[in-house]
Amino acid sequence: MKIVEEVERISLAIEDGSLAADKAAGARSLAEVWCALDKLETFAEARLRLLLHHLPEPALAEDAPAWLEEGMNSVFIFRPHMAAAVDSAGRLALAFLHMHPGAVAEVDIADPLTIALRWDDARGLRFMVSRPTLSWPGVNARAYFRPDPYEAPLECRYARIAHQLLELPYEKVAVEL
Repeated sequence: MKIVEEVERISLAIEDGSLAADKAAGARSLAEVWCALDKLETFAEARLRLLLHHLPEPALAEDAPAWLEEGMNSVFIFRPHMAAAVDSAGRLALAFLHMHPGAVAEVDIADPLTIALRWDDARGLRFMVSRPTLSWPGVNARAYFRPDPYEAPLECRYARIAHQLLELPYEKVAVEL
């Protein structure tokens, strides 16, 4: 796939710049790559804005469970500047709950601008949600999970639309009584 080859080429340019003998030239090279990526990101965002209204919104769970309401209210009370992230994380959680009824997550503040949803998942699934730049179903989120529940390293996926996170594998933790 051509895009994968281009990303690999850019990754090599970043590595070459960071390992350059002339550190000032390496820094200028990395700054140029970053500027080019910023332009590309801006272009992709503009095109996604045009297409977003053609994307069906994910179905949401009818009722928010108490743990979700309490968690989101707690974040909003202590961090009112995070209102957009609270709304985005809440909608994402409701969409996830529509697909996985009975799932439970811890709602927490991961850093000053990010909300963490840590799901009761054997794969360690968690969503880190920040203020979105696009309207719903646009998101600004990362997901961490183990592709294999028996492997230790977590994989990270970045998402700009909710659908990218809702398609991740979920495996409810078995509770022994």
